[in-house]
Amino acid sequence: MVSYPLLALAAKGANDRLGGILTRHWHDPTWLALELLSIAGIWVFSRIDWVRVLHLPVPPRTAP
Repeated sequence: MVSYPLLALAAKGANDRLGGILTRHWHDPTWLALELLSIAGIWVFSRIDWVRVLHLPVPPRTAP
């Protein structure tokens, strides 16, 4: 119960201290494109078959 208000207060303090720098970037098309590319990069990174790429041994599957 106490942790959420402290977290919210810390987030507000950080936003006030940074002068809203994070919210201002959302109005800049360059930063918006960078954010969208970052999200796409995370999605692509999660779709990589790391077992195959890293040549890790795959345990044999057993029949159900």
